[in-house]
Amino acid sequence: MYYIAPSFFADARQARIVFKPGFAGNVREDYRTNPQDWLEVGLMDSHGALRCLEAPEHIIQEFQACAPLAAGLQIDELDIPEPVIRPGPRP
Repeated sequence: MYYIAPSFFADARQARIVFKPGFAGNVREDYRTNPQDWLEVGLMDSHGALRCLEAPEHIIQEFQACAPLAAGLQIDELDIPEPVIRPGPRP
């Protein structure tokens, strides 16, 4: 599960994007009570744009498709199929 964590600072100019593989449940509550279990993988700026994200390309594309981004956004990696790579013709 990918989650754009709300900032705890009033003047924050970016929000953290965190990841917990295979998580199912109340994301916001789990992140609030167990932030150490989540891995920081990216940043969103104050304009809702993706600044950086360490994730597979199809996940990055899903974030880009949701732009402008907002804190609280959840993207479940299990709901987004990986692209099928078909071999090209042989020479």
